[in-house]
Amino acid sequence: KGRQTDRRKERKLEEHGAIALEVADDIDSRQALLPVLLAQKSRGYQELGVTDLCADEAHRAFLHRVTFETDLCHLSGLRVGSQLAATHWGLLYGGRLYYLLPAYDRGDLAARSPGALLCQRLLQWGIQNGVHTFDFTVGDEPYKARWCEVTTPLYDGLHARTLWGRVCTLVLDSRRAAKRRIKASRLFPWL
Repeated sequence: KGRQTDRRKERKLEEHGAIALEVADDIDSRQALLPVLLAQKSRGYQELGVTDLCADEAHRAFLHRVTFETDLCHLSGLRVGSQLAATHWGLLYGGRLYYLLPAYDRGDLAARSPGALLCQRLLQWGIQNGVHTFDFTVGDEPYKARWCEVTTPLYDGLHARTLWGRVCTLVLDSRRAAKRRIKASRLFPWL
């Protein structure tokens, strides 16, 4: 049923123009694509009412540096006609594509799920280009379950060495436990 829905949305997108995956593989295409991604991601943060990381100069500088000064960045977009309907900034290293910053235009094409189609096209691109692992990274968003066959649990821990450290550890552990309960309740989905 999910695949049928995907195909129907893709056909609806095609009504707005030809659909093409664009992978930024040179400086010019990266210079054209990165500002679009930042604008799309920024608007998404604003609509969610969370901190806009794209507005922070340090974050922008980091993305710019990795995009233009390393070979790690994988920047791509889904073009529908003349419009970049969705974009993605990730890392490609050792045959693993890290799916880090997906974004999409929140205009008239948003209801057709261009971000989901971009993810699907990236998976296809990865298969064709020797990517052995598509890493959705941290988070348990429902769309990831459609594609993942392996889930890697993440753990962290605190170990106090002093009495003051034990007090701080107790406070931090209590805060984390409360946050997990709140997230599990789905009362605050943006947390």
